[in-house]
Order: sequence, then structure tokens, then C-alpha cells
Amino acid sequence: GLKTPLRALVVMNSSQDFVKDVRLLQEYIQEELNVLSVAYRTDTNNVALSALLNFKLLGQQLGKDMKQVKQAADELSQDELAEFGRSGSISLCGHHITSEAMTVARRVESLNDPNLETFGDAETMVIMDFTPDEELAQMALAREVANRIQRLRKRVGLLPEDDVQIWASVVPGLKCTGALGQMLETRRDDISRSIRRELRIGAVEQAGGMEVLGEEEFIPGGDDGERIL
Repeated sequence: GLKTPLRALVVMNSSQDFVKDVRLLQEYIQEELNVLSVAYRTDTNNVALSALLNFKLLGQQLGKDMKQVKQAADELSQDELAEFGRSGSISLCGHHITSEAMTVARRVESLNDPNLETFGDAETMVIMDFTPDEELAQMALAREVANRIQRLRKRVGLLPEDDVQIWASVVPGLKCTGALGQMLETRRDDISRSIRRELRIGAVEQAGGMEVLGEEEFIPGGDDGERIL
């Protein structure tokens, strides 16, 4: 999954059946991509297509006809570009052009937010919203803490069924803002679900003299120091 959480993801495809199939995978998509919400759109009228020519390849093949082919490619309609995207071939000025020589670029019109990125193929466009905020920052920290706990368990040779206690405490740093301690309290249940064990907040001494099997210090961004025991 992505280390940085996504605020939202939009899947665009004109096929209702495709969208229905993707909806069945929504829980998996949200978990793997670490995304808060997934939306679907079958209206793809605002997806604009344009032709991109491989000038290095075509220049050798077309010679003086290159200029005419480029103009013809620039004048292709949206329907013609969509058909080329499906078939992989087209005739321009009497020349057979394949997907090796020309590709179709796609962009979502009126998408001016710098935090939005788009990806896609001949049938589907995906809009990913990377707009940062405090909730996403906490999710990223919680995911990192859970991953470090899992790596620590593996490093000390613990098995999934081993009955152990997992403790976390915050050691303030020179530039402490309290963000890490707040995250541990707010996202404690999320971390516990990820590691399939209760995450206990506090110094390991509160464990009542139990043997310490492993320990790690985590200092995100040089802000807070956090020790996982």
C-alpha cells in the first residue's frame, strides 16, 4: 500500500459492469492504497484524448510525410482516438500507424488542483487526491508505527500466536509538538487492529516486571521520540 494516505480516489469508467466489479473490491482497495474514500463515475465526457507521436520512430519511416501525419494526428476526433486506443492501429495520410508509433494521452478537463493526480488506460481514468491534512498525517504515522512493531516482532523471533504485550510511550524531543502522543491516543485502535494485539500506552515498567523481548526508538521527522516495547 501507499505510505502516504490518500484523501480520496475517483474511478472513472463508462461501463456500469466495470464499476460494479470494482465496487466488490473497494475494501481491499482502501486497505492497500490507504485511502479514506472511493467514488465512481460512469460519465467520462470530461476526459479529453490527444495523440502523442513517436517522432524518432516515425521520422525514419515517413520522411517528408511526417509533417502531414502530425497534422492529421492532431485533427483526430475524440471518437477516432478512442477507437485507436482500443484497436492499436489507424491509417493516417495513407500510412499504417500502430501503437508503437502513436499513443493516446488522457487528461481530465477542468482539473486544476495541484494536489490531484490522474492515471489511466484506454478505458479507465483514476483521480487521486493527495491533499494533505492532519488526519492523513496521523494515519501515515499510525501505519509506520504498526509496520515497525511488526518488524520488531519478526526480528525477535515472535510467532503470530505468541501471547505478548506491546507497549508504546512518547519521549519528548527538543522540538516536541505532542503530535506523536496525540496520534497514539487517537489511532490506538487502528494500530491494534493492524498488529492484531492491543497496543498499550505507557512506559514498559507498567507491565509489572515482565521480560522485555525487544525495543525500538522511532523519531519521525526529528520531532518526538517514541519507544516501542
